[in-house]
This record gives sequence, structure tokens and C-alpha cells, in this order.
Amino acid sequence: MSSVAVDTDPDDSLMGVARAIGARIKAGVVPKLIIMGSRGGQVVLPVLLRSFWRGPYVAINTGPLTSNSAIPVGSDPWVVTCGQDYFNTRSKDVVARGLRGCPRWTATTCA
Repeated sequence: MSSVAVDTDPDDSLMGVARAIGARIKAGVVPKLIIMGSRGGQVVLPVLLRSFWRGPYVAINTGPLTSNSAIPVGSDPWVVTCGQDYFNTRSKDVVARGLRGCPRWTATTCA
């Protein structure tokens, strides 16, 4: 597995990361999997899902669901949430409702 360094504008870090990754995807540098957590899952991943990405992804702390972002029908999410998380997505029922448009999804809960 390899990762590609992403050059971003430090004055616009989260959206800069989203634009840089999106530009690479549009240019044909397509990852097999996107893994994001924290603000990357809450901000960057929803931008990628809205505009660039329909492939598999891992959202640690169920980032897109914590920011009320639209999850595209047909996307292939795998979410990781923990029972002590601050967000209501620590509940598998909340996660199931949030991902109801995705025919294949997996949720893993840790203590």
C-alpha cells in the first residue's frame, strides 16, 4: 500500500486537502480506499463524496454522519465508532439510519 503526498494551501487546509485529492482522482490517480477520521472525516470526506468519490472508504468516528452530510446512494462505507465517542453515532442504530441508502455498509464498534 502506498500513499501520495498531497500539496495543500496551508491557509485553506481542509478544503485545500479536499480539492487536492479530488484533482488527483479526476486526473486518474484513483485510490483503492480512502481512510479519514476526525475533521478529515467530517469535512474532507463529505466533499469528496459529494463531488469526486464513489468508491470504498473508512470513516473513523463516522465523520460524514456527525456533520449531517449526504451519503451518496451506492457508496461503500465502512465506519468505525466507539462507545465512548462524543457524537450520537456511537449508537449502531443512528449509524444504520444514516447509511440506509447504502446497500453495503459495515460498522465496527469498539469499547
